[in-house]
Amino acid sequence: MNSRRAYLFYFVAFTSLSLAWFRQREADYMTQKYGELVTAVVYDRPDCHRRSSQVKVQYKTRVYRVFIGSTACFQGRYRVGDDISLMFNKDFQHMKIPGDQALVLYWISICFFLVPGYLLWYLIWGFNKKS
Repeated sequence: MNSRRAYLFYFVAFTSLSLAWFRQREADYMTQKYGELVTAVVYDRPDCHRRSSQVKVQYKTRVYRVFIGSTACFQGRYRVGDDISLMFNKDFQHMKIPGDQALVLYWISICFFLVPGYLLWYLIWGFNKKS
């Protein structure tokens, strides 16, 4: 019975992570494909980390968080008050740096749903075969 609980826990955890990652990648892909190129102003100092760096930008009256490359962040490429070109999707209210691999990451995020799918299958049918 503990094994079933572990699979249920992993199913819930992987489903939550998959959904969060998919939503981000979907917004990136739709922004890359259907968005328009706009100029935004760097609003605040970038938040630099080795794996996931962000910068706050202001476009019209709203402030958005945009993921940026860590190397560019550490090199100080984004300074408060600088203008930068970004892709903007008004339907998603999402901004991103143009030209990255949005399509590849979108399909990888869809494939990531196979893990919780397998866990659900095993929860429903896999344990019944052992019993």
